Order: sequence, then C-alpha cells, then structure tokens
Amino acid sequence: MASSSPWLPSAALTDAGRPVFLPGEVERHLVPSVDLEAEENPSLLHPPLRAGLLALTSHRLIWIHEPSSSARALPLSSIVHAFPPRSPSDPSSPPPPPHPPPNIPLRRLRRPQGRRRREIGGDHRRDEGEG
Repeated sequence: MASSSPWLPSAALTDAGRPVFLPGEVERHLVPSVDLEAEENPSLLHPPLRAGLLALTSHRLIWIHEPSSSARALPLSSIVHAFPPRSPSDPSSPPPPPHPPPNIPLRRLRRPQGRRRREIGGDHRRDEGEG
C-alpha cells in the first residue's frame, strides 16, 4: 500500500481485516472500490490510494486496503467539503459544481427477539418490557 503521509494516519484492523473502532464509534456505511487522492496537493498522498474499501463511521472515514491488511483514517471533523465522483468517461474532467452530500442510508435496527407486538382490541400495544 502507498502513503505514509502524517496527515492520513494508519488505522488499526482486527485479524479479520475489520476496523478497530474508537469508543462510541459506529459503522454507518461501506463502499467498495474507492480511490483516495489529494486533488489540490497531490504530493500529500503519493501515490494515490486505489481500490480500497471505505468505511464511513460516526467519527471517521476509514480506507482499507484489503490485500495488504492495512488502513488509513481521516476524522470527519477534518472534512471541509466532499465533491461528487468524476465522470468515468473523462477522469481528467474537473469536478462538477458543489452540491449537498447525498443522504447516506443507515442500517435498520432489528427489534430484539421475543419482543413482538400483539394486537389487543384492534390497536397495537407493546409487550411489557419493550422499549
């Protein structure tokens, strides 16, 4: 894997290749085949990070290079603006004008087993102990 830039520090991975989360950190979304490059100053990230798995968490962006079992992390607080991806037909084209970031879907939480709604008198009520 490429860069040892101090502005993009290493992130710890488990033996299974999953990121080690910070206290209170939650994984929100995974995106495969992500390239990271520093457009304004390419020397910051040379060579660019290619075809990694990007984990978006509540605290960081974590770029994982699966073949080498290594990762880099970027705190969300350091991100000023995110640009949409470039057109695959013309990778040298300038990025389109900025727009609001897309909504990122969160995983649905399942109700713990054994806590089901039961119907009483035509309306739904919660079983005792259900939150």
